[in-house]
Amino acid sequence: MTDDGCLVRPARAVRAGGALVRIVRYPPGAHYAPHAHRTATVSMIVFGGLEERSEQVCFQAGVGDCVVKPASFVHQNRIGPMGAVTLQFELTSDRDGRQLRVGDYGWLPVVPRIDRLLALFGTVAGVARSGWRRTGLRLPVDDAINTLVAEAQVHPRWPAPSWLPEVEQEIEHRLEQPVRMADLAAVAGVHRVHLSRTFQRVHRCTPSAYVQRRRVQRAAVLLQDPTVDAAQVAIRVGCCDQAHLCRLFARRMGLSPTQYQRLVRSWSRPEPEIGTEVANVQF
Repeated sequence: MTDDGCLVRPARAVRAGGALVRIVRYPPGAHYAPHAHRTATVSMIVFGGLEERSEQVCFQAGVGDCVVKPASFVHQNRIGPMGAVTLQFELTSDRDGRQLRVGDYGWLPVVPRIDRLLALFGTVAGVARSGWRRTGLRLPVDDAINTLVAEAQVHPRWPAPSWLPEVEQEIEHRLEQPVRMADLAAVAGVHRVHLSRTFQRVHRCTPSAYVQRRRVQRAAVLLQDPTVDAAQVAIRVGCCDQAHLCRLFARRMGLSPTQYQRLVRSWSRPEPEIGTEVANVQF
């Protein structure tokens, strides 16, 4: 149960090698108080978005973002207004003899082969609809976990300066407009070069690349509405036109806005056997 009274129900899972694979639905606007998982997990946001806070970081996560989370790492979450759906791998054994440490925790804003992960989500969703019968998931699941864990261990997180959340908030407010480095530097009270270097350390990308990522993620949320089309979404996320949005979206997600919208619609059908959960929560 969340700290604001939202009841969460267990989701079913399928075993693939040394992991349990499940699809997790989070209700819109829910807030999960500080908690930790008993086992390590690797998750990717497929729909919606959420905010995750810990002692070290506050991260605004959207579609395509992945997190590697060691066991017993304390964090809290606030789910976005459209809710969130994640593809979660619960690591029930050590991966290749590697024990995830607390220092390995991290969100990966630059995720290799997001298209493969989205394809894997489609496969897992199909397994769910077939009654969670075991299928050939072991190799793609092992590949996904090994790739993401390696990324987290090669690129450790950097502490964010106190002014960075203000800059991130300014970017959120300006996504429909041109975002200028000079304006962001003024908000932070630092030189543009220092701002750029900080983004490279914390987010592993330039400020302009961060803006593009957030535009694509906002577009992905808007595409969950079946009444909007890509042309309308392009205007609402600050793209010049639909073609511009399609280029940004395909570069980030590995598929077009229309293809992503089809994925959303195929998954939006009622699924009585798939619950909403936060797996293995210790309050």
